[in-house]
Amino acid sequence: MIDLAIDGTDLTKARKVLESLGDKARPILAKALNRAARGIPTDASKFTRRTYNVKARQVKESFTVQHANRNDLMAYAQSKGSPISLYRFGARPRHPGGRRPKQGVSVKVMDVRKKIPGSFVAAPKGGIGIFRRKGSSRLPIKKLYGPSVPQMVDNVDAIPEIENGAEERFSKNLEHEIDYTLSKMGLR
Repeated sequence: MIDLAIDGTDLTKARKVLESLGDKARPILAKALNRAARGIPTDASKFTRRTYNVKARQVKESFTVQHANRNDLMAYAQSKGSPISLYRFGARPRHPGGRRPKQGVSVKVMDVRKKIPGSFVAAPKGGIGIFRRKGSSRLPIKKLYGPSVPQMVDNVDAIPEIENGAEERFSKNLEHEIDYTLSKMGLR
């Protein structure tokens, strides 16, 4: 889980205005927090895809965003998910059947394409994937998996950058929401 921490030193002007608004400050803060939290999956996707060969959609779909409201001024984004099939990491050969590769199937999980010795592409009832035999006999076979999206996000050293992006987005949106509320009240 990535926590959204807010630095209060840059918000002295905003704090004075919010104190003068009284009860109307809580919805303003909630809106700004929600916009900042909604951007976390996008930032995480951008930084994760720099290191891992994963689709942006897979990263974004693993996140759930808990929104803030006027009673609970806390918003966060959390990534959950199970390991991803190695087939999704650009497996070669792509299709089952045909000749089995001598050195195994190759995948590109990170920057380098690697061969998995003894592996092959098959499509049993569980869906297409990369498999390896458990013994010397034909069956049983075992499906191979790579890392999960939460593992990828944690392994990338981008969490401070993601948090900084969220903080910048929060302060920008807070200023915007304050200006909008003041103009709506006829004070600007």
